Amino acid sequence: MVQFIQRMENKAINEESNYINFLRILLIIGVVFTHSAITVPLPHDYTNLTYNIVFFQQEVLGEFRVPTFFLLSGYFFYKKVGTQFCISDYRKKLRRRYHSLLLPYLLWSTMALCLKLLYTTLFKEQNINFADLLLSYIFYNGNIVYPFPINGPLWYIRDLILIIIITPILFALIRYLKITLITFLVISFIFLPYWEMPLSLLYTGIVWFSVGAYISISSGNKNILYYTDKLHWLYFVYPLLVIINIFSRGMHLHEIFMQLTVTTGVFFHIKIFYIIYQKTHLNHIKLNTGGWVMFIYCSHFIVDYIKPIYGHLIPHVHLILTHFCIAITTLVICTVSYFTLQKLFPGSLKYLIGDR
Repeated sequence: MVQFIQRMENKAINEESNYINFLRILLIIGVVFTHSAITVPLPHDYTNLTYNIVFFQQEVLGEFRVPTFFLLSGYFFYKKVGTQFCISDYRKKLRRRYHSLLLPYLLWSTMALCLKLLYTTLFKEQNINFADLLLSYIFYNGNIVYPFPINGPLWYIRDLILIIIITPILFALIRYLKITLITFLVISFIFLPYWEMPLSLLYTGIVWFSVGAYISISSGNKNILYYTDKLHWLYFVYPLLVIINIFSRGMHLHEIFMQLTVTTGVFFHIKIFYIIYQKTHLNHIKLNTGGWVMFIYCSHFIVDYIKPIYGHLIPHVHLILTHFCIAITTLVICTVSYFTLQKLFPGSLKYLIGDR
């Protein structure tokens, strides 16, 4: 009987792991498409349909992706910890994150910095300040919401490293305040989604890492799919919020509806992608894509150098075509680079993807 229970638990663990690998593939492709969009200033001369399609993909459907990555990080960080989190566990996790997060962050930031220096030297002839170079590892510009590092997409890893440092505090708060803390965090996120904390730490990461941590700590041995399976109301609420979001653009409460859509979208997409995963029978295929996902995430900063090329190749009016070409080209270049390194320099690749 014990062996039977153990086999069932292992099957559930493998099923969850396999599905999360599938989910990460969809999330990272979505992230690349988000970063491939061309900034459209107002007023613009695009048709409303063209502009609305890009807006819909970018903001209405796209904003749930990074919160989901943070949720998964919090969930797996406390996986199997239970109700106790001792200092020895903390040290082990810190050592593991040195190899899986900090080292790749430094390597990829250095590559992005070198590429930026080369580009600046060849085309802009700009004076370079050494102090600014060092600072760019933490924050380089703030042209969207808040300061990003030189390898812009790595703000997620930068924030995750900072959050992991305070995980014992988060564990204690979640352990004793439980759902009260999570409710407070989610509600405050709806009203303050871009609140910037010290060291450019964005509030988004704290909120969704804590939500994932709460699910892991409170669910015992049950997996994340068991937890989200209870949220059947999402099938009705999320599509309704998407519709409201579209028609409320420009209105006073639009930002509130936007964050409500993001919040429900995180759990909705975990559920709906699992249905797709099962219907396509991918649950019968072992998916081991962690290294590829990490490589795409860290290397797709090259999108900023691909955008100007397509800006000259494709006429200005074809916004959607340009958007898709940039994203697909970025994914192809990064994927080919990954498998080339895997074949020729597997030892070097191991450091770039955090030994995944």
